[in-house]
Amino acid sequence: MKKETLIENIENLTPKEKEILTKLFKNREDIGLAELINEIKESWKDSGEKEAYIRLLNRLHNFFGKIMEDVNKSWKQSLYELEVASDLIKASKYSASAFHSQQAVEMGLKAFYIYCNADVMHEHNLFKMAKTMGLPDSIIQKSSKLNPIYTRTRYFDARADGKIPAEQFDEGQADEYYNYAEEILRWLSEKLNLSMD
Repeated sequence: MKKETLIENIENLTPKEKEILTKLFKNREDIGLAELINEIKESWKDSGEKEAYIRLLNRLHNFFGKIMEDVNKSWKQSLYELEVASDLIKASKYSASAFHSQQAVEMGLKAFYIYCNADVMHEHNLFKMAKTMGLPDSIIQKSSKLNPIYTRTRYFDARADGKIPAEQFDEGQADEYYNYAEEILRWLSEKLNLSMD
């Protein structure tokens, strides 16, 4: 979490609380939630300003509660999209399955973005999303392979050969895209500490 994000988004921070946050970040650009909370708990012992630290801690708990609510909503939708993609493979609806695999990753990446930035990303390009967040190359590559599906499954004129979206994918491709989506979501679930169930 970036210091500026916290200071801009936590309501009614006092100047003293802003000063505490600035001190806690030291020379770091960002800090994890657990680390920040631990540092607040350690710092108040030596500060003589316990009340200000406790108020800040309470504000952070409220702020992160709202963030995690949004993360969980996006994550739940992501898992739903993955389940639908699986069901559609079983029903031989390969184009629709590919679309839902892409959507599963988009919602998963958005959950991760909210978690890291306390903000919603209004982007649909999976490659851009993964690159912007500085994700590992393997995730960026898989996101890049899933990215064109959004257009290919929706627009009949997205291909030169004239095939409609429903005719563009076979079972092998749908399985491949589903597997990419599942691998990306597994990686994200570890980082978000959220279940795949």
